[in-house]
Amino acid sequence: MPMECNALIVAALSGICDQARSLSGIRLEMFLGWLSAHCHPIDIKSPGACRDWVRVEGHLRAVLGAWFESLSLPGLLWEYHLVLTEIGYWREIGPQQLKGILEAERKR
Repeated sequence: MPMECNALIVAALSGICDQARSLSGIRLEMFLGWLSAHCHPIDIKSPGACRDWVRVEGHLRAVLGAWFESLSLPGLLWEYHLVLTEIGYWREIGPQQLKGILEAERKR
């Protein structure tokens, strides 16, 4: 992979981690669950992972870095945008809507 792409991946990972850090508790868990489902076969969600941000960030950088390296430049930019959009969704979702989503998840 060209050096420019490596620099872009490093910047993308920093942006994702900076934004994900703004999530807490169930919002972070829900985002990680979405990310794990979206990035098959990457297992990002693990018990207790959300309680230790250093561990979560290290894991995100490792797994997303490897995944991003496998993508074309347009694919990388698309996925970066999609991941940031999902983080924004979980950050901005209202308490009532979040409660409804959690209830629906429990019923599954």
